[in-house]
Amino acid sequence: MLLLFDVKQHAEMKALYPVHVMQQIEDTIERVFQLVVPEWFAPEHVLAMQKYYDDDYVVILRHAGQDDSRLAERLTHVQQKLEAEIAARTSSFFDFPIAFHTAFSWIRQGEDAFEAVHHALQDARSIAKRHLPANIGHLRAALRQVLEEEQIRVLAQPIVSLDTGHITGWEVLTRGPENTPFAMPDQLFHYAYQTDLLVHLELLVVKKAFMVIRQQNTTRPVFLNVTVPSLKNPYFFQSLTKLLTQFPEIDPQQIVFEITERHPIDDLAAFSRSLGILRKAGFKLAVDDTGAGYASLHVISELLPDVIKIDRSIIHDIDRHEVKDAVLDAIMMVARKIGSHVVAEGIETEEEAKVLLSKKVDCAQGFFFSLPLEPFPEIKDNWVAKQKDGFAFGI
Repeated sequence: MLLLFDVKQHAEMKALYPVHVMQQIEDTIERVFQLVVPEWFAPEHVLAMQKYYDDDYVVILRHAGQDDSRLAERLTHVQQKLEAEIAARTSSFFDFPIAFHTAFSWIRQGEDAFEAVHHALQDARSIAKRHLPANIGHLRAALRQVLEEEQIRVLAQPIVSLDTGHITGWEVLTRGPENTPFAMPDQLFHYAYQTDLLVHLELLVVKKAFMVIRQQNTTRPVFLNVTVPSLKNPYFFQSLTKLLTQFPEIDPQQIVFEITERHPIDDLAAFSRSLGILRKAGFKLAVDDTGAGYASLHVISELLPDVIKIDRSIIHDIDRHEVKDAVLDAIMMVARKIGSHVVAEGIETEEEAKVLLSKKVDCAQGFFFSLPLEPFPEIKDNWVAKQKDGFAFGI
């Protein structure tokens, strides 16, 4: 069992107070820990007390047979006692109240000891700083097993040319193992982010996609969703390079990475440089969810994506909304100006599809054309060709 006490606003304190004052504070915190922890936990149960980084204090306990609710209650009492004792000893020279984010997590059995403690600390930090549920450690262990055993599967949804009606590519979509908390993609990616496993999940999706591309021997574009945190992580590109070595038949120019709107772009210039590495390797880029989330016209104008994907929120009932019609016109104008192709997502009705056809949107994707199916589905019915034949005969 690992208990974490994370000092709140530690960075702000370091910026405000001189080094010798901060050293005095940290020495006081360590002395108080040595006094308070033995009051609440028997010495034979305390395996270690250790400071990590600048602001994390960790207590490692031998499992004492307590359930999570009792441990959480005891942790709260320890926190209150620590904060009171520290305040009593520092109030004469320090007016910034010392308070803690707290959490506990279980140390996994059967792992290398260092790795097990590291994983438990990651779990506890996630719980403490993001106010996550106490069972996040169990979820992280379960999700790690899903990733290690590669239990996810991928589907593909066709992207249809509104010029020819032919499939121009597919978007790969992800499903977790059935009858688990990870079965549906929203929960799968949500838990992956909460447990700091997002980059590993997204790399596994890339690997699965490469596998089916090789099996099906397709050469048409394949769109893969990837989030901002992963694209900013050097580990993502390093692992991607290894996957290209493992799958030499994959042409990077065939792969379009869709930047999803789940997370904002904090530093657009730095993020653009990260994308430049992918572009240099030959990959293409799409901005997903345009019209929703962070995908503003400003971001598009800065990133200059190869493809702009228009969010379902703009497409839904566009045949009946003048404002949505005008928003689509504005996005189309920007796309033409910067040389990006446009894909409209989430088309569910023929009326929506007809609006897109009349505006000469490049491509469309949605249930109206095809559900997501096992990779890589074809479409027998060429709706676009039928519409154009109808126009030719004045129907």
